[in-house]
Amino acid sequence: MKKTLIKLSALIFMFFFSSCHETIRKPAKIDLQKTEELPSQEIWNGEILISEDNEIKAKVYADYIASYSHKDKTYLTNVTIYFYRNGEIESFLKANKGIIENKTKNMYAYDSVFAQNKKDSVNLLAKDLKWIEKDKKITSKSFVRIENLKEQEILEGYGFEANQDLSFYTIFNITYQSNSKTKKHLRK
Repeated sequence: MKKTLIKLSALIFMFFFSSCHETIRKPAKIDLQKTEELPSQEIWNGEILISEDNEIKAKVYADYIASYSHKDKTYLTNVTIYFYRNGEIESFLKANKGIIENKTKNMYAYDSVFAQNKKDSVNLLAKDLKWIEKDKKITSKSFVRIENLKEQEILEGYGFEANQDLSFYTIFNITYQSNSKTKKHLRK
């Protein structure tokens, strides 16, 4: 009985002390051959300012920003961009994803793109858009829908170009046009 009690006590003693043992883990190895795949910078809930001659031209907000210096591109998720003229917001754009070319500052927005001209109440919905910084133009080869609330007009089609505030725009291949003022509806 005494031997059994000693064995049981030794077993309980070993159980308690072995469970308190701390396991030291080695850090994960990084394959230095694949570091190109890693971003050079990452930002969560970030903001990027684009300026010219000490004047803010655009503010970019994103939930996640990853800059790759070897690709010379910055990738964004859940993006909102405000475009400025004379210190005032003239239009904004929202998209699920975006890319900025670091050298040219051209921006690509894709996956549920929505843009709006604040002054003229023009809404733009598209699959993807490209903003060409030097020309201050927005273009797309994909399907777009423009809702001009002031003119009560809806245009849909493929191929699109506009100035950055959406006050002048062209759809190259119109597939649908509706104007509530003239009660004209046209499906091509």
